[in-house]
Amino acid sequence: EDGPVELVSKSKIFLYKSDIYSKFNQLKLNIEYDNPPRQKYEVPPSRINYDIRNRVKNRYDWNTRHPPLTILDGDWDKLKTKFEDKWIYDSYIQRFDKDESWEETRYYESYRERGYTHEVAMEKLYKYDDIFHDIKENGYDTDKPVKLYIGRGGEYMRATGQNRLCMAKVLELDSIPVQI
Repeated sequence: EDGPVELVSKSKIFLYKSDIYSKFNQLKLNIEYDNPPRQKYEVPPSRINYDIRNRVKNRYDWNTRHPPLTILDGDWDKLKTKFEDKWIYDSYIQRFDKDESWEETRYYESYRERGYTHEVAMEKLYKYDDIFHDIKENGYDTDKPVKLYIGRGGEYMRATGQNRLCMAKVLELDSIPVQI
């Protein structure tokens, strides 16, 4: 089983440290490699233990600001939170492990607090039921990888795919597709 360092070292995409290279070199990298598609890897969801997305998304937007496998400077990865401590993960445990209704979860409350009617909130949440059961019956859709950062200590941190990662953890899947 490959760890974060092994996954990065297997990539054919060059790494660079953004605070060392000039904007010219960053531009050259983007032109030379024409923003290649991010390679997919398989990782056990149980190894994705941290969440970083909401803490750093304004500075380090995963999709647009950095080419694949960029080494980011600063203390961005020290802002991580335990993924399984999130209320959204608890909502999935309540719904799918404890067989509680969505109305009993913090997820439902969050929709209601944002002004959604009961009907609209339930419509949105029932879509997650459909996705959960689809993953359970047909496996994880490899076209929808969870996007990750890797911290300085080698820890995986979720950037996107929060709901699917919750489902994969609840289902205890062996592995899911990820992009770094």
